[in-house]
Formats: sequence, C-alpha cells, structure tokens
Amino acid sequence: MHPDPQMTILDLIKQLTTYADAITAFSVVQGLAFCFAVAQGEGFAKAVWRKQGTWAATIGIVVGSCLYCQLVIMCMAGVDRLQNPGGTNPSTETASKGTKVIADAITSVTGHIQTTRLSLIGLSGLMSLFALWATRLDPPQDRGVSDSPLVPL
Repeated sequence: MHPDPQMTILDLIKQLTTYADAITAFSVVQGLAFCFAVAQGEGFAKAVWRKQGTWAATIGIVVGSCLYCQLVIMCMAGVDRLQNPGGTNPSTETASKGTKVIADAITSVTGHIQTTRLSLIGLSGLMSLFALWATRLDPPQDRGVSDSPLVPL
C-alpha cells in the first residue's frame, strides 16, 4: 500500500510551517533570555561590557537574526512551492468567484503571518541590541560589581 501523495505534501507543509514557528519562537525566547542575562547577571553584563565582548555580541545578534529570518523565509518558500508546484495560482485560472475570494484571503493571511514572524525576529534582535548597548550607559563597574576571578577584564 502506497502512501497518499497529497497527504505527504500536506504533512510537509505542516512540518515546514511548524519549523518556521519554532525558529521564530526560539529567536524571541533567546532575545528575552539575553536581555534578562544582561539586566540581571552582573557577571555576564561585565563580561560582555568589555569592548571586544560588546562588538562580538553585536555581530552575533545581527548575524543570528539574519540567519533566523533566512531560515523562516526558506521554510515559507518551501510551503509556497509545495502549494503551487507549477508556479501559478490555480484559483485564479478556473475557480469560481467564491473560491477565488477564499484563496485570496488565505494568501493575504499567510502573507501577514510571514510578516509577523519576520517582525518578531527583527524586534527580538533589536531588543537584544538595545539591552546590550544600554549597559554601555551604565557599566557594571559603576554599579559596584566586584571583580570576579572568572571574568577577567
């Protein structure tokens, strides 16, 4: 007995959508954790505050956010290719007016979800950068943080 090819395509679409959601969620949680670590973790903030640490973290945040966005875009491009293998939208060619309206609404909602995912990743990166560079305004040594032998300056 052979698996139903349509079911396989639907499963793949669902899996790619789940991956895009997971990547977005991970990006947001990672950004929140970084902000919390900078705000609460005196040793962490002091280690990152060094000039090289700040720039390294900045580059890491920017590159990481770009990679997360690229992965989400790739997932959604895969979904688009699976939904429209010929590259055309069949709803506009032979569908009735009601079916076309529904298909257009689904396309619009899908586009908004994609935009929301990418916006959340971008916002998470910006939030992390803000927290990182805000420590430059109030450096850890100015807050009475003692030197730790584990975090050389």
